[in-house]
Amino acid sequence: MKKHFLFIVTVLSLLVCNACSSGTGASQGGGSLLPATHFSITAQASSTVGAAINFTVTALDASDNVAAKYTGTVQITSSDPQAILSPASSKLLNGNGAFSATMNTAGGQTITATDTVAASITGTSASINVSAAPVDHFSLTVPANATAGTSFNFTVSALDGANNPLPNYSGTVSFYSSDSQASLPANSMLTNGTGSFSTTMKIAGNQIVGATDTVTPSMTGSSSGITVSAATASHFSVTSAAYVNSGTAFSFDVTALDAWNNLAAGYSGVVHFTSSDALALLPADAAVANGSDTVSLTMNTVGVQTITATDTVTSIAGTSSSINVLGPGQLAITSGQPPDGSVGAFYGGTHSVCDIPPDSIEGFILEAEGGSAIGRRNLSWSGSSLPPGLQVTSIFVDISPQCILTDWVIEGTPTTAGTFTFSVTATESSYSGTATYTITIAPSQASAVPSGKSRAEGKTGFAGEKNANQ
Repeated sequence: MKKHFLFIVTVLSLLVCNACSSGTGASQGGGSLLPATHFSITAQASSTVGAAINFTVTALDASDNVAAKYTGTVQITSSDPQAILSPASSKLLNGNGAFSATMNTAGGQTITATDTVAASITGTSASINVSAAPVDHFSLTVPANATAGTSFNFTVSALDGANNPLPNYSGTVSFYSSDSQASLPANSMLTNGTGSFSTTMKIAGNQIVGATDTVTPSMTGSSSGITVSAATASHFSVTSAAYVNSGTAFSFDVTALDAWNNLAAGYSGVVHFTSSDALALLPADAAVANGSDTVSLTMNTVGVQTITATDTVTSIAGTSSSINVLGPGQLAITSGQPPDGSVGAFYGGTHSVCDIPPDSIEGFILEAEGGSAIGRRNLSWSGSSLPPGLQVTSIFVDISPQCILTDWVIEGTPTTAGTFTFSVTATESSYSGTATYTITIAPSQASAVPSGKSRAEGKTGFAGEKNANQ
């Protein structure tokens, strides 16, 4: 009887063991006990460029059961070379793992998981339809070099934030350029997200061209730098001081320019000089190198004169602006008519005299030209019969090192109403000039500034001042 019982137990034991090793390989806790042979990747069917999606990786056995005992490390890759995968590799827990991906290339993309030790254990997702993101900016393709006055073609392409083309964009763009004289295309629609256009730059140097959506200004883009070279010389610029003295040599510049007034540095011709002053001592013909030269000339006829430069071979020419020829030893007062004033109101206004660093002075600034003086420098001034309360004063401005100069002004606070005729005289070495003015000082006004010491006194940055003749 005992032998029969042992036989039954043995048979039952064999049946149980056969179930453990059956083809299903199922364990009591769920999942397969068989080794993993491949991975399954579950991800959503569609996405948008730049948007993160979640996906899962599952280890499966040969019968597509979850290989719950798999704890290997998987490497995640994608058909999108710009995809951001997180984490890029990780161990699976109980045969499963959660990951995320941000696709950055539009089109059908896939995700692949591969065991880092056994490369034969792998799996790829179904295709994920990645749509382009909304238009983000424009890309402009331009040539690296251009010539002023010569048109060139460029392209505009609408791109998303990951620089993918947007073939569905059909908006209208306007154009701009760092070249204020550029001939730009009219507002135009892009076809299938792109367009080809033509423009002409006029200003030599490093320039750009850009495009902006006419409805959404934040959608914009500019090109890389375009090196614009000057065209060939078409004329000369002849420049000199506005006032010179007869019998005294002075220098002037002759510069070869293209049609858009860019320096034609490639010009190297020979230039002949003439003047409206028949008695002028003209320079000899000069070879102009690198498009520019400085030449000396002496005028001998008082009055308004000009200088003309002409290429000795071509028709390239240019004439200076009017040059005022003064008599020997004369200075021209160029400060203009002084303003009227009011009793009790400080006279002459406030004027900027330095750009870097900025500074200003108060009073009416006196200027003269001729001799070796230019504008405000190297001069001494005096005044005669000025209205009561006004005087001619020098102001030394010292904001080292950028701004150091001496200005002469008519300043002060008028004390008497009326009409006054007075004169001012500028001198420099053996040169002098006088101008006579008439101004009106009105009676005191309610808004007038009370009279007091000169505003020029004690001003920050002024090293000192002195009163000249009154």
